[in-house]
Amino acid sequence: MAITLKDWLKEQLNNMVSIQSAIIGGDADLTAFAWSGTQLRVHLIGEPVRARSIRRALQDATDVGVNTLFLVDARIIGENGKRITPGDWIVALHELTHERVYAFRIPKGTVEIVPIHLEEISGSGDRKLWYGPRVNFERIRFYRTSVKQPRSLRGNWLVADFGNHAFWRNTDYRRQYAQQARTYAYARSTEWRTWSSGSTWRSEDRPNGNGSKGPGDNRIKSPLKARLDHCYEVLGIKPGSSKDEVKKAFRKRAIACHPDTSDMPPEKAEVAFRALNDAYDYIKASQGWS
Repeated sequence: MAITLKDWLKEQLNNMVSIQSAIIGGDADLTAFAWSGTQLRVHLIGEPVRARSIRRALQDATDVGVNTLFLVDARIIGENGKRITPGDWIVALHELTHERVYAFRIPKGTVEIVPIHLEEISGSGDRKLWYGPRVNFERIRFYRTSVKQPRSLRGNWLVADFGNHAFWRNTDYRRQYAQQARTYAYARSTEWRTWSSGSTWRSEDRPNGNGSKGPGDNRIKSPLKARLDHCYEVLGIKPGSSKDEVKKAFRKRAIACHPDTSDMPPEKAEVAFRALNDAYDYIKASQGWS
């Protein structure tokens, strides 16, 4: 039987270091309980709603000290990079979360949660819609926010997000996507090979039999392999470790440096946990693991 969206989300939440347990239902689509004692209600928005419905969900949760997270079906928002005329409710969510809105997508049967940004277009009420990279379920940030506009959501609310994602810190989305395209094209067109010496080079720069170098005379050690080895080192395991070994090492170190569970000062824990996440993500991406 195919796994449902709610089942998938429940599994992702239960795998998080800071979450004690997650269930389907309660007073929302899903309810999660953090080790810190904080409770979270997750609402899935599958069709356009009224802003007052969002306010009602926020009011009910905040009144009892519970945080709220909204996830929106990407199909009711629009296509990446396209100009859209957003409804009042999505604009309200955008303001409520200080632009940290998340959408869920199911491309080719694989569920993913992605951040979105609504870029203002001068002189109109339209927005340019941008989708960010897939969210990794490593951290949930709980906080209180104060909203003055729009009036439909004015108030002080308990909300949550998946952290200060780099996607929102980079406001030049056109440049960001162009850079991603160039990086992908370079990775596809450059062939890296390991020769008998154990070194890794670009194929066009392979050393010749007489000791000289190949075309271009520019011997370059693979920066991809160097970074990959470093990422394994961050996790404290050997390069080439299995998927289960990598996951186990990550979870062990995550408990030690997660801001919610670490004995380190919060600032140092934040830096350490971010570095650990980056290393884990890079290893998974390099191996094609989900």
